Amino acid sequence: MTKDQIFEKIQDVIAARKDRDRERVKFLVAEGATYRVAAKDGSLPGFPVEDDDVGTAIDKLIELIDYGKITYAIPIVDGLRATVVIKVEAKSNGVPHDLRLCGMWEFDADGRAISLTEYTDTAAMRDWLTSAAGAAAGVPLPQENLETAAAP
Repeated sequence: MTKDQIFEKIQDVIAARKDRDRERVKFLVAEGATYRVAAKDGSLPGFPVEDDDVGTAIDKLIELIDYGKITYAIPIVDGLRATVVIKVEAKSNGVPHDLRLCGMWEFDADGRAISLTEYTDTAAMRDWLTSAAGAAAGVPLPQENLETAAAP
């Protein structure tokens, strides 16, 4: 697979996730695929934990956070592995929050995702998801130094 094809696969998975299309996401990832957020297991309320299968992880993420506008940074691709930073205008229970996620992806030879580890500001995300007042943490994302690629 080419670098462009890998990036298209990532965009396909994220677009299906944004559309809340569980079945499409599950089709785009390999059986037995893994997902984890780089945080202490269980420290983000409602997030998948290490023991969750990919279907359970997808269901939890789709129920917890709605994706709005997505901006992609130009990915770094090495063979069947890629890293890409995305900015997401997200909501949880109607409360907005700007997310910046760094996804480390791995694909099989058929172009199906087999692994995704996401890095984010977990403290800000936890504050957003657990805020007693229901207000977002309000952590602004810096706009400088983010070279962007066209999204589909």
